[in-house]
Amino acid sequence: MRRYPAKPWTIALLALIGTSAGIIVPALAECGHEPAYRDGEALALKKAQGRAVRNNQILQITTAPGPVVFKDTDCSDDAPTAECVKYALADVLPEQNLWVVHVGYYEGGAYKLIDMRTGKTTDIDGFPWFSPDKNRFVTVTNDPHGDIYALVIWKRDGSTFRKEWGYDFGQEMPGAEWSYCVKGWRGSERVNLEGSGNGGELTGKARLILDRKTWRYERLKP
Repeated sequence: MRRYPAKPWTIALLALIGTSAGIIVPALAECGHEPAYRDGEALALKKAQGRAVRNNQILQITTAPGPVVFKDTDCSDDAPTAECVKYALADVLPEQNLWVVHVGYYEGGAYKLIDMRTGKTTDIDGFPWFSPDKNRFVTVTNDPHGDIYALVIWKRDGSTFRKEWGYDFGQEMPGAEWSYCVKGWRGSERVNLEGSGNGGELTGKARLILDRKTWRYERLKP
C-alpha cells in the first residue's frame, strides 16, 4: 500500500514498528520470522546465486525474457517525499519460480512477485506466505494510515496470481494497534493466525478455513 517514502530522519522512529535502512516495513510477517529487507538483503542475494545483483541504488534480477531492473529514486532531504521509493530483494522462491521484491515507502510498503520464467509481475500489499502445495498464499495488510486491515488469499493463475478471497478484519479488532501475523498453514486449506494489540497487552488467535470451495474467517475464543 503506497504512502510517503522514508526520509533519513524517520529511521530513529522506525524501531517501534520494525524497520531497516530507510524503509518502513510492514508490521506483519510470519510470527517470529521477518523477511529480509535492505539490511538483510545480502541473505536473499546470496540465495539468488548470482541471478540477482545490487549495484548501489540499482537492483537487477534475472528472468528468462531478460533482466528486470529496479532503481531507487532520489531520497535525499531535498527530494519530494512522494517521489522517494526504495527496493529490496526480500526473498527468492525457486520452487515457485518467483522473486519477491519489497517496495518501501514512508508509511507502509508493498511487494512485487516476479515470475522467473515469464517476467510477469503480480503486485501485492503483504509478504506472501505459501501453502504447502504452492498453489495459494496468504497476505496480511495492517495499514492504520489508510485504515486498511486485510486478510487476502491469492491463487495461482498461470504465471501470475489472482485474489481468491479477502476479509476486512478491522471490524474484528478488539483494541488499538491490533495486528495479525501468519502462524502457519495447516495443510493447504487452513491458515492459523496470531494477533496482538495495545503494545502486546491484547492477544488472540484466528484461522482461515477453505470450506466447500469458500474461505471463511474464524476468530477463536480465548
